[in-house]
Amino acid sequence: DFYRAGRHVLSPGRVVNEWGFAITDTTTSSSAASSSERDRTRGLSQRVPTRSYLYSHPRESINGYSDRSSRADHYPLFRSVVDIYVDATLRTPPTRQVDGEAIDPRWTQYWDDVDLHGTTIDGFVRNALQLALVFDYVFAITDRPAFASPAASREQQIARGERAYSYLVSPLNVPDWSIDERTGEFRWFVAYEPSPDAHAPGQRATAATQWGRIWFPDHWELFAPPEKGSGSWVRVGGAEHKAGRVPVSILFANRGTAAGAFEADGVLSGLARGDRNVFNLCSLADEVIYNQSFAQLWIPDDEGAGAPITVGSSYANTYNSANGTPMMLAPPTDLIVALAQLITDRMNSLRQLYGVGRGKAEYSKEERSAEALTVESRNESNRVAALAEACEVFERTLHRHVAAWEGRTDGIPLAEYSREVSLRSLSAQLNDAMSLRSLGVPWEAMRELIKPLLAAHMKEQGRAKQAIEAAILALESAEETQPAAPATVAAVSAASAFEE
Repeated sequence: DFYRAGRHVLSPGRVVNEWGFAITDTTTSSSAASSSERDRTRGLSQRVPTRSYLYSHPRESINGYSDRSSRADHYPLFRSVVDIYVDATLRTPPTRQVDGEAIDPRWTQYWDDVDLHGTTIDGFVRNALQLALVFDYVFAITDRPAFASPAASREQQIARGERAYSYLVSPLNVPDWSIDERTGEFRWFVAYEPSPDAHAPGQRATAATQWGRIWFPDHWELFAPPEKGSGSWVRVGGAEHKAGRVPVSILFANRGTAAGAFEADGVLSGLARGDRNVFNLCSLADEVIYNQSFAQLWIPDDEGAGAPITVGSSYANTYNSANGTPMMLAPPTDLIVALAQLITDRMNSLRQLYGVGRGKAEYSKEERSAEALTVESRNESNRVAALAEACEVFERTLHRHVAAWEGRTDGIPLAEYSREVSLRSLSAQLNDAMSLRSLGVPWEAMRELIKPLLAAHMKEQGRAKQAIEAAILALESAEETQPAAPATVAAVSAASAFEE
């Protein structure tokens, strides 16, 4: 909900318990608790109708909470951090190649449309990484359409879409699985999927139900839930398949250990709670503004006695006319300013904690602040490198499953994702290296300095591995008498010629 943001936070559209946590299992309501717990939870849950992730204030009326919920707004802090990590990880396009072989056009067809809905492989991995950062991990199932009769030719296979494809499955739709501890492969895997929608135009659509598909290494079985909500699930289909394994790939945001791969804390663990805390603080600040920021008229009331003045939009302030003339009371703004600063500090702290702020030296004017920023960004670099490795493993697993469905054992492409996080433009670093030539630095030293920068710069541009190696060889073969800049230009030209 906090990743989707907006109305999903303001009005989750599902049961929310008395503490404001979204739940889908209504059997855990207060009616199933003990008598003492039932009394306690009933009092909490009946205080106000929980319509969002806002906490209710003590002694807040139902109407007051409803009005406050309708005025609430949500800043998508959690989503912004997720998107920053995804953009940093996938900023450099990966390279895909087959050692010593040309890439089969069928792989290009798969990469251009992974899910048979027009999603490219880059877009598919991006969507998977977003979900993995939300759920800690996400699944992808690779399947292949089945036809009653085999295709007569390759052209017919292409025409009717008879090829392997992949689709993502949220962990919320995966109730159970079993893994072989020795091989790490799935023994079986259960996934929910929407039931077929067969209603005709003009007919009322039937209520959506979730069917369950169980994948085994050599076959799958499909089950429909009982019609009246009770009883056993009914087997409605099944067939053998030739993948030779359970075709499920996993993208881990944080894998943890082999024994507890699904039990590790997420990369962004706790950030959703921080987002919710800021959401509630903003609502509280709005309440303070509404109740305290309007000047109040202090009017005489001779029949009333002088009393302490309470400032607020919900109060009337009177006094004895002998004490003076009517006047306007301007409430102090200290609390409003303090809440605004608290919200700002909390958001900045969360962003720095999860590696997307500029660090403690952000506002420093000292010269050493640049070095401090680099040091504080190392954690972010390590996180992004780990996510890039996870994406690489995920895509390579997808390729193995596609190859298994197609009956191929060789020519499987290897995807390579960049682990480099550019804290400073590589182009600027190259220019700095070139300027050292004017200081009389020997060409041998210059060449060793330029080689890693050139390789990183070309990798950032998405150049193939062979092209990078060709550029390095061209740079190494440059004569000592050549100036630095022409040698580098020659290396890049050699790389371009190699690719052509």
